Amino acid sequence: MKMVCKVNEGRGWFGKLPLTVGKAYEVIDTVNIRFNKHRPFDYTGTVYKVVDDEGKISSYDDQVLRPLTIEESREEILSDIGI
Repeated sequence: MKMVCKVNEGRGWFGKLPLTVGKAYEVIDTVNIRFNKHRPFDYTGTVYKVVDDEGKISSYDDQVLRPLTIEESREEILSDIGI
């Protein structure tokens, strides 16, 4: 599965993220973070692990990455086969 970077501005103290807006990244793994009553304000949901522009494996949520649209997916497939 591939995801596209929506924003590369981090929240809080993260600053600029090592991702390129509009670039597709291959998802290596997904992790589902469950709700914890001891951490009610922490992120709950799916986190996607990708190789960022620095070559490191990093985790990002759906506020940073989005799935490819059908058209983008089609273009990726056609590009891979050389059409």
